[in-house]
Amino acid sequence: MSFLYRQEIKSLQDGTQNTFVIGVIISSANVRTFDATRTKFHKGERSVWAFTLRDSDEDFINVTVWGSTEFVKKLSSTFTIGSVVEVISAKIAKRQPHDKDERFVPSTSSPYSLIVNEGAAVIQCHDAPTRQQYVSLLTRPVKSVTFAKSLKAILDNIEALCDRFVDLLVVVTFVIDKLKEDIPWLILRRKGHINICPKKYFNIKIRTLAQLTFYALTADTVTTVMTIQQVTEKLQKKALAEDERLQFATIVKASVIEINLDGPLKTVVSIKCALCKRIVADVQDSCMNLSCPSGNGMRAPSNTVKFNVKVNLKDDTGYLIGCRLIGDVAERVLGCTVDEFQAMTVEERNELKWMYLLEKYNICLHILGPTPAFPRALYNILSIQHCANEKPETETTNEYTTTTDFQD
Repeated sequence: MSFLYRQEIKSLQDGTQNTFVIGVIISSANVRTFDATRTKFHKGERSVWAFTLRDSDEDFINVTVWGSTEFVKKLSSTFTIGSVVEVISAKIAKRQPHDKDERFVPSTSSPYSLIVNEGAAVIQCHDAPTRQQYVSLLTRPVKSVTFAKSLKAILDNIEALCDRFVDLLVVVTFVIDKLKEDIPWLILRRKGHINICPKKYFNIKIRTLAQLTFYALTADTVTTVMTIQQVTEKLQKKALAEDERLQFATIVKASVIEINLDGPLKTVVSIKCALCKRIVADVQDSCMNLSCPSGNGMRAPSNTVKFNVKVNLKDDTGYLIGCRLIGDVAERVLGCTVDEFQAMTVEERNELKWMYLLEKYNICLHILGPTPAFPRALYNILSIQHCANEKPETETTNEYTTTTDFQD
């Protein structure tokens, strides 16, 4: 039997045999499966899984696992981010900077990668007294934070930084439900790393100003005032690229002519699965999504109840029908929680409704234009204030575009 000896990532050399590398998994990709019946050496279905292994503050390397679907999926479900593993007898391959595969894996400190082929190499748990020293690496940035840019610096130099990768040291104010390609704000590409608490450290690629400002938008930051006719004209005239969606924010001085607070509860509140965000009929029900742990019965139903109020507006120039007052914003505007609202009588809800009807307000709107996939514009209400609390008009345009689609 060949002799195995532990090697540090920084000491790996091309062609080294019988390697034995220990480290913590700091990032992991989804398993990809493909039909290999027409390839020269393999038959049937094959799968591949990639992850990044780290064994010191400075050193980390990408590992690619090839094999049968059963073999690869078992490994990927057994070892996740934070697992300390031993990679034994993996093949060492020189990375090619211009290889197309490099686009789909994170940047690493090592000029090599490890290839694990089923039957030729092994991945197993490292359960020794030294395990904790590897676990602690999970919370340390993969780069020095000395050159991390601030969000303000990025916004001030957006043109120069477009299509470049940057490093950020930031506080995460909330988490997007599902990461995917072309999500708004902090575009996390496959080449990026996130280090978990105590600090979040991102490597991202800047694409448009919208992706950095969308979630920073609040009513207090909006100063542009428009009429409903101007809003309508802007939505009709703005020409964008096929994969972009017009977004802008404005204040409209308008009257509330309808707000459905006294309608059936199902038209005023929405119940969604807390895991997959699918709509459910009742708070006690499971969603119907079989890929969701609640939907397939692996977990008990876990649902959220939020306001989803429809509001119609009118000013001297026209109407805006179907504006949305949702979530936390609705609770602030209405002065009650969704639970308190549900406990109200019909008379109390009707009284709340008439507090808003026919009054003239400064209504702050976040507006998303139509797309081929979503042909209706969306009007999200950020605040409703009596006109006595006026904001000064300005020619500043709170406008930007995004490639993200939003569902009603």
